[in-house]
Amino acid sequence: MGVLNEILSAIKNISLFSEITEWKETDKDLFIKYQCNTTDAKTLFTSNWLDLHMQEQHYIITLRHNGHMITYTNYRSMAPFLDDGISSEIDLIFDKNIIDRGKNVLIYFSMKSFLDKLKQKELDFFNVDHMKKFVFLPISNSVDNGLLKLVPLESFDEEEFNIPLDEPVLEQATTVLNLYTDMHSDDNSPLPLTFAFNKVEHPDLQDTLNFIVVYLTTKFLANKYHDKKFTFKGYQRIELLLDDFFKPEHYQDFLQLFKFTYDEHKYDDKIEIVRNVITLYLSDLDDLQKFDSVLPKIRGTIEANFSAYIQKQIKEFFDQRKEVVKEAYNASVEAKSEADKIINSINQSLLGLITASLLGVLAYSKGDKFLFILALSFHIVYFIISYFVNMSNFRSKESDIEHNFNLYVEQFSVLKEDELSTIKQNYLTSALKKLSNRLSLYTGVTIIIVMIMLAAIGIGYDFIKKSQPTDNVNNTKISQEHKMK
Repeated sequence: MGVLNEILSAIKNISLFSEITEWKETDKDLFIKYQCNTTDAKTLFTSNWLDLHMQEQHYIITLRHNGHMITYTNYRSMAPFLDDGISSEIDLIFDKNIIDRGKNVLIYFSMKSFLDKLKQKELDFFNVDHMKKFVFLPISNSVDNGLLKLVPLESFDEEEFNIPLDEPVLEQATTVLNLYTDMHSDDNSPLPLTFAFNKVEHPDLQDTLNFIVVYLTTKFLANKYHDKKFTFKGYQRIELLLDDFFKPEHYQDFLQLFKFTYDEHKYDDKIEIVRNVITLYLSDLDDLQKFDSVLPKIRGTIEANFSAYIQKQIKEFFDQRKEVVKEAYNASVEAKSEADKIINSINQSLLGLITASLLGVLAYSKGDKFLFILALSFHIVYFIISYFVNMSNFRSKESDIEHNFNLYVEQFSVLKEDELSTIKQNYLTSALKKLSNRLSLYTGVTIIIVMIMLAAIGIGYDFIKKSQPTDNVNNTKISQEHKMK
């Protein structure tokens, strides 16, 4: 028999011969005081089970009789003090730390003691860590919600309680606590979900668990909790008073409101709506029971307002998307316009090449070969200067188009990055790529034109050098004929 079952047996057997007059129990200790007459005390202390169990010294039994206080070791130590006709008191003291258990295990032999602990808001044991919590109580059936398991005392020896939380449960709890501690960095609190059970066989236990759900949910929704007051700042600033205990009517609504609010999606918007609506329905110094009575109306209003808010957000999203698309389209039109200007510049360069060629041919045909070279040289200088001026302008324009779009998005857009990237890719990126390709084409055409004109100058210069000796001979012959005449 395990230690815990020994204690259960002792409590049961002593109760057969006496009446419990006092019961004190904490997380660590159990103290029970019994009242009995001498005959019953003799019967108790001569029973075989007591000598058998007390050999292990797992608990202490003390007799208070006729002014004496004697700690039980065996019947012989008690017999001299058991005078007939005198009432006796028996104390049973048990140190729960004797039981081999983890920090995630709590044992209560009295349901009332455990409920008193909850009603006093002594809840540190239930703070979430990586281990599931176990509480052993005088109940018949186990109930488990993933965070906390309530187990019958008799099942202690068979129960495996060194169990970590399931990954999804721990992840959900961590998300909620992160949201809460971001706003309440100086506070640590168990979750309302820890105490949420659909059905518990013990009515008083169910009512107390429901009360804790209401208390903790209100704490998680409030801006601040201090000195039994919940402070809400919304439409107005109010303080709700904490009742010592009451039986909530709408604890399920509290639980659903908690789950609705502490959702990672839109938490900041939800908590703001919740606090504003609560302060519309409640007045300063109302209590938690009043909150419970009007919660269905509050919850309905919150959900309706959030639906309207979401609809407004959707409309704003599509309006914003339309504006961003419009801005991207305008930017793409501007980029295409600049690309067309580049084609015009290329056409002008080609026209300039034709003009320079005609002038050069005309000058060369009239024998003015130096004018031919000079004309081509000036056109080369013109092309080069025009190219650098135009390229500087086009590059600046390309940069301005993209910069202005990004600036608009940064200042006015609330769209997500992937949505903005899609819009930019569909409209602006292709237009800018086309502009960049046209700039590359312009550069290539300009280089080719300049190379052609340089080649023409080189060829012309070579012709001039080769024709100079012939010209000198002709001039000499003409001079000699003139002298003979």
